[in-house]
Amino acid sequence: MKPLGHVVVSAGLGVSLGLATRSPTAGGVSLLVGVFMDLDHLPDYYRMFIQNRPNSNWLFLHGYELLAPMLLWGYLASWHPLPVAVAVAHLAHLLCDQFTNRMHPLYYFLSYRAWKRFRHDELGSWSPQGAYAGLLSLPLGRRLLPPLVRRLRGEKKGPGD
Repeated sequence: MKPLGHVVVSAGLGVSLGLATRSPTAGGVSLLVGVFMDLDHLPDYYRMFIQNRPNSNWLFLHGYELLAPMLLWGYLASWHPLPVAVAVAHLAHLLCDQFTNRMHPLYYFLSYRAWKRFRHDELGSWSPQGAYAGLLSLPLGRRLLPPLVRRLRGEKKGPGD
């Protein structure tokens, strides 16, 4: 799912959870988790753009296995709205990705990706390059991202930098 889709889904989920739990904090946490969970793409971008090694697919936050400790946290906290919001937002993000990205059915299990050595050529069609193209579609993406990548690589300034 593209970033804007995660924002829309997470905002709706955040409002719903905030109202259901009577906790604005839970609603806000749900929004933040649902959107910022994609920060786990950064190591793959680093490997692709800085190290010129584009074949990794770590995505350490994109795993159904992480729900178990989240639910344990919720249980130990007597189902406080905060751990519930984290778990529900995490699950919603994974399900949105599962049903909008054409990946192997087991792709969103960390154990499956580890078994495939986190190599996108063995995992399916997702690649850091494709995700980067999605980021370029964001407002100001084409203006901000290419100069940032050039600076991170230590390249000379290009036009518009």
